[in-house]
Amino acid sequence: MVAVVALGLLGAAYTLWYEDLTLKADIKTGVFDVDWSCEEPFKENGAPGPLQQTPDPGTTDCPTSARPVVSLDQGKNWYWDGKAKPLSDYERVADKMPICRQSIRPADVHGNPKNGDQPGGQDYSTLNLYLGDLYPYAGCEFYFDIHNDGTVPAHLSLDLTSISWQEIRESFNFEWSGDCRIDEAETRSRTLTGWLQLEDGKGNAIQLHSGDELLCKLRITLKQKNVEGQMFNFAITIRGHQWNESASGGPSSP
Repeated sequence: MVAVVALGLLGAAYTLWYEDLTLKADIKTGVFDVDWSCEEPFKENGAPGPLQQTPDPGTTDCPTSARPVVSLDQGKNWYWDGKAKPLSDYERVADKMPICRQSIRPADVHGNPKNGDQPGGQDYSTLNLYLGDLYPYAGCEFYFDIHNDGTVPAHLSLDLTSISWQEIRESFNFEWSGDCRIDEAETRSRTLTGWLQLEDGKGNAIQLHSGDELLCKLRITLKQKNVEGQMFNFAITIRGHQWNESASGGPSSP
């Protein structure tokens, strides 16, 4: 009995053959960044091809991306210069067209992860429109795009809770065209209900991959309203958001 205990106390020597395997990983997250650019006027079928006019750093004006329009038949047709006038009396208003200006305000970027901004660059997230000297059945056409400067696919949604926008439509017509298919009737019927996802003509969400752009044309004209000498302002929010979530967070619609 004593011998057995002694053997246990001495123990036994073992040789273990082994090799440790190490897994190492470097992780770099993507960048979410959607911006505005100015565009040259384009026809509805896409021709002639648009010319991107993102201002150089330090500049904001897009002088050829906005043009005045006027209608002689209460909004059925719109004309923008005297050279292509379809009616002989068009020249009477051609020399007094509305004032239309478009600019993008670049802001310095300090890498705010919430906005997907990249450090050291500039962020073109605010598009400024100016319409002056409007009168009934006259206004401005604006040409611009929304493009993906990041690495994450983006969906786009229109904020229907913009109170100032809802109110101003009592006096002004908004007509969207190009790739921006925003149905004014639908936005009115869904007022104050959240976000309206931008879709293509087949009911699918518009998805912008890195380098993709969405060409937009927006015509804003004054209705036959008694608003002479008044000043209006409004803001429209279009949220770019990651493709696999909705604008307010949560699962995204296909």
